[in-house]
Amino acid sequence: MIHYDQVGNGRSTHLPDKPPEFWTVQLFLDELASLVDTLESRTATWCSASLGGMLGAEHATLRPPGLRGLVIADSPAAMSLWAGARRAPGRPAARGGRHAACPREAGTTDSEAYHEAMRVFYDRHVCRVVPWPDEVARTFAAIDEDPTVVSRR
Repeated sequence: MIHYDQVGNGRSTHLPDKPPEFWTVQLFLDELASLVDTLESRTATWCSASLGGMLGAEHATLRPPGLRGLVIADSPAAMSLWAGARRAPGRPAARGGRHAACPREAGTTDSEAYHEAMRVFYDRHVCRVVPWPDEVARTFAAIDEDPTVVSRR
């Protein structure tokens, strides 16, 4: 089993100075193809989660040689559907108010209100264990430290 964090995430290379247009689906597909070539992986079953699930699905549509199967866990079927659900009019905010606009579009992802709303989202949809296990807490601390890819999606 190989655990892979796409560029800009986890322990992979972070590129915080890259402009938003740098972060494309094609970039992630090219990185994945490079990994497969480097590992000389000829036959594999992929397990992809979160953004990786969408990347895995996109990769699978290319019908790469050797892909035997794909397991998608904890991932939306399409980013547009996920983003639409997160921006649904009248969706309750963390303190019972209403979201006026998508914080990423409004450029307010560094606000306390945004972080509080994301924590509610994570608590409900990412990890319901209280307190968070160390590895979950470390992951979100790393995202807070370098949100390059998260804030560019």
